[in-house]
Amino acid sequence: MRPWVVLTVWLAVAAASCARVGAPNESAPTPSPSPARPTPQRPTESRLAVGTAELDGQRVEIWHPWFGVEADLLQTLVDEFNAGNEWGILVAATGHANLSSLFENVAATSAGAGSPDVVVALPEHAIAWHEQSRAVDLSPYVGDPVYGIDGSDFPILFWNQDLVGGARLALPAQRSARFLLWNASLAGELGFDSPPSTAEDFQAQTCAANQRLRSDATPQNDRQGGWLIQTDAMTAYGWLLAFQGSVLEGNDYRFLSPRNIAAFEFLKALQQETCAWLVEGTETPRSAFAERKAIIRTAGLEDLTAQTRAFSTAANADEWRAISFPGDAVVPVYGTSYVLLKSSAKRQLAAWVFVRWLTEPGQDRRWVEGAHLLPLRRSTIPLLATYRSAHPQWAEAVELLEVGHLQPQLASWRTLKVMLEDGFTCLLGPTPLCQQAPVVLAQMESTSRELSD
Repeated sequence: MRPWVVLTVWLAVAAASCARVGAPNESAPTPSPSPARPTPQRPTESRLAVGTAELDGQRVEIWHPWFGVEADLLQTLVDEFNAGNEWGILVAATGHANLSSLFENVAATSAGAGSPDVVVALPEHAIAWHEQSRAVDLSPYVGDPVYGIDGSDFPILFWNQDLVGGARLALPAQRSARFLLWNASLAGELGFDSPPSTAEDFQAQTCAANQRLRSDATPQNDRQGGWLIQTDAMTAYGWLLAFQGSVLEGNDYRFLSPRNIAAFEFLKALQQETCAWLVEGTETPRSAFAERKAIIRTAGLEDLTAQTRAFSTAANADEWRAISFPGDAVVPVYGTSYVLLKSSAKRQLAAWVFVRWLTEPGQDRRWVEGAHLLPLRRSTIPLLATYRSAHPQWAEAVELLEVGHLQPQLASWRTLKVMLEDGFTCLLGPTPLCQQAPVVLAQMESTSRELSD
């Protein structure tokens, strides 16, 4: 049984048990009084060597890459924390253009000299700062009897992404996943009653969808209908994993391997057979999928709300679903984390207290509802019943976490994933030198050695 389902069932059973506690039962014997148990006392002594009074007036600076709804929500939460936290901590948030710009701006600072206390960054950024002795190991904070946090409340896939070499480099801030969107209604019309679970199934459905358009009177759509090609790094990574490939061998990058070749050759053949196609001009993947020009596209959780609007705009009532990559069913999981940079013991604890508060279920629920990403905590799930029922594809994506897969836990992944995207784009583009999968993967492996040296 899936972990989210287990939690829901467990909550229902617990609620039913509680409802029975007060029911009268005249035939039941009167229980004998039980010895009084001592009430557990909340620990009062922290191991972090900072007194509670010392947090009063501490200022925390958080740098983030968000804009729009996410930036507004963070500022709202900052204002609420400043107004209500019991320690008198004051937080200020500063936005940056994007994650790359943010990483470079942090690199331009030094510890204690204009450096932020908290950075919303990618896990590979945290590893780079750890190697520079700038990132705080959060292990003592997580395990502290007063200020600690229950790591078991986080799905292990999220919790382990920021655990490197025994050091906890960050806490999850946002998590998304890359998966496939499948038009179940269109598939049913073509004779398929379930999503593709193997590469052969995927080929059959995408080629049937293309043949449907090739058979009509409009020659302009003869290459459409199948898989809508997208060449971002997470899509490329997902396909490699689906063929049981990898980008790593031990702690070294390896791209030229039989399984990686099989994955890339399969996708190139799909394109050559007109069972996969690239959008052109001003058309978007969302509109093409909503207009039945593709039976399958790749997407992230952040795409689902806009995809729903695209179906509404197209007046299309088709049923569509979120599914895993076929073959070795898998979805790549990715997202940002809260990284603490070294300063003083007081500032670090103040920063930790704020970050811990941001990840509590009440705040986590608001992040899900505002940014439409994955809940970070298991205890957040019961708070999302209404949201879950209103967003069925989101609910399906959450269930796919059971086949989620981490990205490489290496600082060099920051640049290597850009190279992966470039190579994948070249393979599925018009460049003559990129038509052979082994040639592309060999170049990628050579480049990876240069970038990771």
